[in-house]
Amino acid sequence: MRDDDFHLERIILIDSYREGDIVEVRLDGHVNINGFNAAGKTTLLRTIPLFYGEAAARMLKGEQGKKAFTDHYLPRTTSYIVFEYVRRGQPCMAVLHSNTSGESVQYRFIDTRYRKDLFVVGQAIVESNTQLLRHVEKQGAQCTRAFSRAEYRSIIQNDVDKRELRSLASRFAFVGAGSRLSHIDRIVTGMFVRATTFRDLRQIIVASIDQNEGQLEIRAQRDQMDVWIRDHDAYVEVMRESNRVEGLLEANKRRQAALASLSLVKGQLLALQRMRSAQLEVVTGELKALEDRATTARADTLQAVAEANGRLKAKEGELEHARAQLDRLEAQAKRYRDEGFEERAQAQDDLASIQAELEVQEKSHTTLLGSQRSVSEEYERLELVAKQQAGTTLAELEKNKAPIYDEMDRLKTECEEHYQRLEQALREKHERELREANDNGRAIAERIGWLNGRIKDAQASPELVVQKEAKDEECEAARVEVDRARIQRDDAQRTKLAVKTAFEEADRQLGRIQTRLQDQQVALQAAMQVGDAAPGTLVHFLRNHLPDWRENIGKLASRELLLRNDLAPELDHEAGQSLYGVRLRLDRVEAPWHAHEEAIESRIAQLKDEIDAEQKRHALQDAALKEATASVERAAKAEDDASRAYQVADERSRRLAGEQQSLKRQLDDSRARAKKQAQEDLREVTGQKQALDAEIKQLNAALAGTLGDNASARQQALSALETTKTNKLAAIASSIQQVRGALQRELGRLQEERHRSLSAKGIDSQTLARLEEAITSLKGRIERIRRDAPAVAQYRVWLQSQWPLRAQYGAQVQAIERDVRQLKDDVSRMQTDGEKILAALAKEIDALEKREHGIAAELSAVKARLEKLAFVREDADAAEREPDGAHTLTHLDHVKRENENVLLEADRRIEDDVAVILRAFTKHRGSAPDRFYESCRSDLAAANQRGREWIPAIEEWFVSRHLEARRVLRDGASLLGQTVDEFYGALKAFKNRAQSFSRELQTCIDSSADFDKISNVQARIQTTVDALDYWGSIAGLSEEFRLWFERQDDDLPHQEFCQALRRVAQCFDRDRTLSADLVDLIQLEIDLVENGRHVTVRDERALEHVSSNGLSYLILIVLFLGFLQRIRKDSPVQVLCAVDELKNLDLANTERLFGLLDRHRVTLISAFPDADPEVLRLFSHRYTILPERRVAKVVLDAVLDDGDEPASKQITGHNEKTAEVRASEPSNASTALSEGSDHV
Repeated sequence: MRDDDFHLERIILIDSYREGDIVEVRLDGHVNINGFNAAGKTTLLRTIPLFYGEAAARMLKGEQGKKAFTDHYLPRTTSYIVFEYVRRGQPCMAVLHSNTSGESVQYRFIDTRYRKDLFVVGQAIVESNTQLLRHVEKQGAQCTRAFSRAEYRSIIQNDVDKRELRSLASRFAFVGAGSRLSHIDRIVTGMFVRATTFRDLRQIIVASIDQNEGQLEIRAQRDQMDVWIRDHDAYVEVMRESNRVEGLLEANKRRQAALASLSLVKGQLLALQRMRSAQLEVVTGELKALEDRATTARADTLQAVAEANGRLKAKEGELEHARAQLDRLEAQAKRYRDEGFEERAQAQDDLASIQAELEVQEKSHTTLLGSQRSVSEEYERLELVAKQQAGTTLAELEKNKAPIYDEMDRLKTECEEHYQRLEQALREKHERELREANDNGRAIAERIGWLNGRIKDAQASPELVVQKEAKDEECEAARVEVDRARIQRDDAQRTKLAVKTAFEEADRQLGRIQTRLQDQQVALQAAMQVGDAAPGTLVHFLRNHLPDWRENIGKLASRELLLRNDLAPELDHEAGQSLYGVRLRLDRVEAPWHAHEEAIESRIAQLKDEIDAEQKRHALQDAALKEATASVERAAKAEDDASRAYQVADERSRRLAGEQQSLKRQLDDSRARAKKQAQEDLREVTGQKQALDAEIKQLNAALAGTLGDNASARQQALSALETTKTNKLAAIASSIQQVRGALQRELGRLQEERHRSLSAKGIDSQTLARLEEAITSLKGRIERIRRDAPAVAQYRVWLQSQWPLRAQYGAQVQAIERDVRQLKDDVSRMQTDGEKILAALAKEIDALEKREHGIAAELSAVKARLEKLAFVREDADAAEREPDGAHTLTHLDHVKRENENVLLEADRRIEDDVAVILRAFTKHRGSAPDRFYESCRSDLAAANQRGREWIPAIEEWFVSRHLEARRVLRDGASLLGQTVDEFYGALKAFKNRAQSFSRELQTCIDSSADFDKISNVQARIQTTVDALDYWGSIAGLSEEFRLWFERQDDDLPHQEFCQALRRVAQCFDRDRTLSADLVDLIQLEIDLVENGRHVTVRDERALEHVSSNGLSYLILIVLFLGFLQRIRKDSPVQVLCAVDELKNLDLANTERLFGLLDRHRVTLISAFPDADPEVLRLFSHRYTILPERRVAKVVLDAVLDDGDEPASKQITGHNEKTAEVRASEPSNASTALSEGSDHV
């Protein structure tokens, strides 16, 4: 090995591999470790990759369930694994020990060769964590602090980023400055593992070209993307309601104006209620006074009429008595006439002559009978008895006639009196009504004339005329005020627009400052990266190896190129000053700032100053923006106040105009009502006249008809009475006739018997019958005259005493009738006068009652309207003022309905718009609008005003608060877009680097490697980045992000950006991660020639089928050597690789393998239990593991050199003991075992 190379000398395991012992193995040549199975060969080999930075845990892979690495290799604080290596002639040590807790491995560097006294004091081993550092320094060596595995790995591979580690890397790295051995640990481990899969190979490839441990991912960004998309959608949806918000604010202004109008209306209604209540009280008092007057007048009239009626009733009693006397006298005279008392009185005077004639007839009858007198007398006696019996019955029947006559006479008298009184009353009523009708007719004629005059010249209310003139002046003043308020509102709107424009400019300016600040910070970071470039970068190499690089390469290389760490720069002293054979006049090219360290420092200082200045400008601009925001709010408030003042003035003007129109309508209505009322009154009075004329005609016709009906009724009543009397008398007459018939039949029978008896005795029956008939007739007449004698005597007394009083009774009746008529006229006049008085009072009462009812109804209506306006606070001034004549209930109703409609429409619009807007705010839960909503909701929870309570908050959002959300969205879009753009760039760079790796690997694989049956091994590497499901999505978002970012404006990203971000967000997996397993993106193909046949291997299964297991492993070793060559390039680094077993290879291929390893500066350490002596001769150092992990050096007799040292020593105190063990081999060569170990 050359003095300027890097190689491992040996590994020393102190109190590790064997408790209490120090085991040493030489590593400065190929090493073979032999021993029986499970002797500990592999355990020893596993330590080799640790030197290159491999994780200790990976070396125990497959040892699950066993102890941890520290428990296995570094079980005590005195346990060490020491690697002694040389870097360009300078020996160093890498020391591994456990940490204080014994749970992990720590690493240190010591700048000297291994000496036992550095770790052992007397018989004791120095403790690693408490004594080692101090003890080594006491021995005159330098020992570093303990490092983590990551720090150690970066130092040993010279792949450091931290400034503090760079100086250590320059002292302890296993490669020279300007070179790196990045990921060499993975390659060495891969060779050791041997059962490497294609995925392991791909992992090594990825580890060689990427710093991300095989994984690129955007972790936890999905949630941020979802949040940003949600917030953006929420913001856009909310801001989409800007026009609706303007309508909402206008509706709210209309609502406020309507509320002000309704407040005024309520005040005016209260004033009207107060006035009407006072009027109602007055009218009620007047009505009560009139009712009292009417009650008194009615009582006076009733009393006078009652007194007159009393007198009338007494007089009518007298009249009735007088009429009754006259009627009875007339009725008695009529009855006497009807019963023939005059003839019956004459019959009394003729009684003597009738008796004389009876005597003559009786004498003749006696003469005729002669001696038959007794027979005749017997029959006469019988006839007498029959006649007496019949006479008694007839007398009773005749006696019944007198009551009937008396009753009928009384009823007829009463009927006559009734109908006479009725007729008299009808005539008196007719006269009274006719007189009243004529009086009314004269009054109606006078009123018709007056109403015709009213119709021709109808006049409005003078009070309304005065009110109208005052209202005209008030309206003119209100119009002037509206013009002034309009000018102020327009000025406020222009001011608001100007302030808003200034605010937007301030906001844009702040955005530009923020952009510049970000650019300056990025530039500062870039300058600091150049100024503090890490080892491995091109600029770091140039500074260390080419002092004048600024005058050539520095003028042409970009900053990005100078910072790349994958270019593996090397000095080519024969290249001269040409650029790939082209010579340039670089003296005419100005070197950029990043080519001069002074310029870099100056630029960093300048950028810091600029950043400080920009931050100050940012603070000033932020303050200016806040002031602009305050100005916008003040201007908005001023504009709102001016608009509200204009609305109030306009509303007042419109209200006054409405009142003006109301008064005009009232004037017109007043004239029209006056004319209409006169016309209606005229029609009414004309109708009254027509009705009165018809009434007079009807009165006359009614009187005639009634009198006729009365006469007919009287006649019918008298006829009915006469019929009743006739029927009753007829019944008595029928009874008399029956009695008389029976008597006649009985007398006839007796007469016939007597005649037969007398005829039998010779008496002429006919003569006898004629005489007896004449005698009977005469006796009958005499009998009737005698019966009538009392009645006739009574008749003659009446005729002399009563009938002469008839004239006196008639005169008395006429006199009383005149008195009755006079009294009735008096009563009628009293009633008419009283009725007129009461009618006049009733008319006044009716008018007052109508007025009272109208006022009460209006008060009830006003109360109802006030109840409906309970939600409005009244205008106190309007409530206290005297009511305006224009403020009629009709006008106020009209104003109230108009404003209620405006309010209803505004409330509906507000409720609907607020609901829509709040749905937009809350549609995306957790978004900025939703959080703003939630922050306001708790304060507004108690208020339930159908959405109106939200208007100030909504206005605040759209005026100012949305700007903060907008800035957050822009920052979030920038961050997310940059993250995905960097992810996309990293994948794209990985793809490019993979292609470069493939090309480099093809040049680094030793195509001359030729084994038995295997030759021409080559590899191809491709990526499947383009086939990623999300590749198109992130490429699209990257492009949209760059387009948006390059615009350098303050707008939110366009919709295409949002859609692209949404597509990217949908690509995240269940773990909310967008990741790229770079290993899976690599495709590896191995081409080779097997037994003269070209074969392409794409996976481990195909590799196993190529040939035997040993040959397959040789193919992988060729590939690994290519990997090592690509990393190491021409650096003089001797790499030690551990291989567990090579027994499957034949001797020829083994020898070829060793030749290949030597050409590639690779040292092999291998282990197998029964190595062939010919194979053993290929190794520089041979060890065997004896029982209890004793390590002995194997010496072949034929090749044992004088300079060979035993592999291990046993130390007892300070003495050394060496032992050799020899054995016979099949090839007659001897093998010597030298056993010994140091024991502390």
